[in-house]
Amino acid sequence: MPRRFQPMQPNTMSSKHAKLYVIIMDALLTALMGACLSVIVLPTFRKVLPSFPLLILFSVVATVVIVLLTRKMYIVPAVFSSLLLVVSYYYFSGQFSTLQNFLSVLIQESATPPTPEDMTRLYLLSFLALLFINSVLFLFFRRLHLFFPVLLISSSLIIWAFYSGQGHFYLLTALLVWVVFVSLSKSRARAHARLLSEDRSISGAYHTLTACLLCIIILSSSFLVGPKEDGRWQSDLIVRATQDFADLLKLDGEQKSQKGFFSIASFGYQPLGSRLGGNVSLNHTIAMNVYTDTPISLSGNYFSVYDGSTWTDPSVATTYRYKGLIVRGERDKAFMEKLPSGGKDAEAILEKMTTSCLFRIHSRVYGRTIFQTGRSPTIYDTGFDDELIFFNHEGEVFIDGTEKRGLSYKLQTEYIDRKSPFFEDNMLALEAITSDVKDPYWESVRLNYLQLPVELPQDVTTLALDMTSGVTSPYLKAVAIETWLSENCTYTLEPGDPPENRDFVSYFLETREGYCVYFASAMAVMARANDLPARYVTGFALHRSPTDRDSSHFVATNASAHAWCEIYFKGIGWVRFDPSGRSAQQYYDTGVDPDIIEGPVTARTSPSPTPFDDSEITPSPEKRISQAPRALTDSSALLGIALSVLFIIVIATRTTLLLRNLTFLKNRFFTKHLTPEDQCQAMFSRSERQIRLLGYPRKPEETLSEYLKRNEKIIALQGLPQSWDVYIRMTYGQQTPSESEIQEFYQLGFMLERQILANRGIIYYVLIRSLLRY
Repeated sequence: MPRRFQPMQPNTMSSKHAKLYVIIMDALLTALMGACLSVIVLPTFRKVLPSFPLLILFSVVATVVIVLLTRKMYIVPAVFSSLLLVVSYYYFSGQFSTLQNFLSVLIQESATPPTPEDMTRLYLLSFLALLFINSVLFLFFRRLHLFFPVLLISSSLIIWAFYSGQGHFYLLTALLVWVVFVSLSKSRARAHARLLSEDRSISGAYHTLTACLLCIIILSSSFLVGPKEDGRWQSDLIVRATQDFADLLKLDGEQKSQKGFFSIASFGYQPLGSRLGGNVSLNHTIAMNVYTDTPISLSGNYFSVYDGSTWTDPSVATTYRYKGLIVRGERDKAFMEKLPSGGKDAEAILEKMTTSCLFRIHSRVYGRTIFQTGRSPTIYDTGFDDELIFFNHEGEVFIDGTEKRGLSYKLQTEYIDRKSPFFEDNMLALEAITSDVKDPYWESVRLNYLQLPVELPQDVTTLALDMTSGVTSPYLKAVAIETWLSENCTYTLEPGDPPENRDFVSYFLETREGYCVYFASAMAVMARANDLPARYVTGFALHRSPTDRDSSHFVATNASAHAWCEIYFKGIGWVRFDPSGRSAQQYYDTGVDPDIIEGPVTARTSPSPTPFDDSEITPSPEKRISQAPRALTDSSALLGIALSVLFIIVIATRTTLLLRNLTFLKNRFFTKHLTPEDQCQAMFSRSERQIRLLGYPRKPEETLSEYLKRNEKIIALQGLPQSWDVYIRMTYGQQTPSESEIQEFYQLGFMLERQILANRGIIYYVLIRSLLRY
């Protein structure tokens, strides 16, 4: 009984897509099994490669080449021809003995590794060997697939890898388990198709895709969750993601340790312990070496709570991983990354007020603090695991775990620069734009940075309001406070001890003598009294290196530990104010360089600068990027040439076979399709693909007769109506095609191929038709 035309059922996988999925799965099976087999077959190749995953990559590339050659009859001949070309080259050039030596080294595990001069040929031969191995495997999985040999080979490989002590045992086992289960699903799919009379490709696609996804999920989960020998999880990614969730939801249930955080008290600026103030005795030991062209002060701590005698920082109870995607919203809040408010006009003005800067920092401070400054700091090129970098709500940055000495890193940032040209005019213009615009951080900032002690003396508030009387601009109010403190207070390191029962800021405003801690505290408190959110900041000021004065090398010393104030302006962000001013410069580094530099400078490079002595810093070792062996790089050119030649040969062969009516192709076609009905169906499918490539596709709702009538005047489709009429009569009239009709339909295919070449051009034909066999 002739077969009737069966329309595709809705909501089911098409046969074309199913075949594509099956090919992909067979290619994956080939690539993974080939990589695992090459561990035994090519032991020297495995040894010279940097890693087992790179061997897998070689196998994948070889498999892709094989799939491009063809899915059927050209695999083994093409690979055999390539090997024959290599052997012929060595034979006629008189180097056949050299080839024999290479093959013996490649197949037998040699105690002496190949010399660098031999590596190029070794890689090329190894790749050709992988081509041959994978071509045989690909034919096996496509045509001769049996589950038992796969299970036997995989089991033997796993046992061998276990007893031979292979370092990649777990990865190899996972790959082989995947191959076994997908191979089993492929075997059962064939049995399922025979039992239910289903299309083998569709059944195979459903079974193998399901098995593939399940195996990937199960094996990857097992690998990630399974502990290492030391009891830690295999996957740092899971550990970090879990910790990010715990930090985000505050599930730790305890305050994080402050041990190892930077404290200005450690450098003599808080001699009374928990209380602010007191006489200071400084020394000039270098704490940090910094390379930059913009030596502004670097922040270590931010403080939000003032109790009348000291500053505290409650945000240390919150820690978030600096690079954590899950906590990206918390980082946005901490570093105000959505500012400025007010759209493009505000952004244009702020850009004029902002200075970008790059720091290379080598810290000698023993602790966890990473010194930084500005907006949205980027920390990179670290001498330690940068996944250990954390931050808190205040915007402080530090490393997790124990204290370290000699932290080394680069800092890229930008800050609002009050020394930029026309800063005050730009600032007032920006205030006008942002005053009525919503600031996403404004309410949170006001909640955290306007706190004042309940018992704050009234004289502090009164004086603060008197300083800004008649001033409406928030920025000009801050400038007025800074100016008054700088002009009316004296900088000294010996102000005496403040009374224990007296508010620290009130006492300073009475005596008007003190150092940076006094000035910064007073500035922050008086700004808050004027309803300006402010925070107390401690860190380091920078000055030129005493040994390298004419370069971009700066240092921070124990004496240059510093305190200043930052004030938040709605829609703009934090701006630094330092009311202690340059009157403090004589104390920072007496006898070395009294010039403390704030703001951008033009660095001068001497003709023969004094080299920096890295031995004094003892930084952590730099992370290095592992590189492939030199021979692998050297072999890339030769391998590329060989693959290019092979590609040209394949394309030329495929183009010839598509355009020529060769007798062996015709015999093969009629041997594969025995009945006239099968032959007619196959030729109709081929002609449909060809008319799509010609640019005349049939619409989904269009019948064959309607299509032929619509395109009856297309010259390129001459001969199509007669042949399709044969198919229509066979499908709907149950008429068996005659032998002459079948022969004419077969010849139509070569006529359409020549039309494709003529209409679409040689480039399209090679890239689309010959290469992909679309």
